[in-house]
Amino acid sequence: NGGELDAALNELRDALARLDETASAALRADILLHTGIAYRLKAQFADSLNALRQAQALLPPESLSAAAISLNIGETLFRQAMSDGATEFDAAMQMFQQALQMYRQLEDIGGQGAALMRIGDALLRQGRYADAASAYQQAVALLAQVDDHYLEIVALMSLGAAYNAQGLYWDAL
Repeated sequence: NGGELDAALNELRDALARLDETASAALRADILLHTGIAYRLKAQFADSLNALRQAQALLPPESLSAAAISLNIGETLFRQAMSDGATEFDAAMQMFQQALQMYRQLEDIGGQGAALMRIGDALLRQGRYADAASAYQQAVALLAQVDDHYLEIVALMSLGAAYNAQGLYWDAL
């Protein structure tokens, strides 16, 4: 609920303020990442993006944490566009694609699957159902490799929605 998110944000801000100059950039980035997620959950998108971009600036681009932050920036942009009633998700899609490339370079199969799911979600919202189905199919295959059954099931349900939107009812089953 909102009160719990407010309390979490206060704790995160306090933690960040208590860090001294010896604290690692990775720790600062992690706190900022979670701050950005909390702001996104409160639909405070500008604050979310600010925290996430601060976190991104602290990390080398070739790290898993940087890829996760790119994915979260994309998620925030996606949620912001949806709340504004937009049907174009170019900025979010760019961040999802960036995260996918980063995960590929890092050979992180689960991260690739998660990024492909978000790409599929953006494509689905744009009415690009066949492209969304392709992204979801790739995500399912990757997530099965890493035994992430929860995300695999979510990707399968999303794949069914993409097929259903195309009128491919038997494929959706």
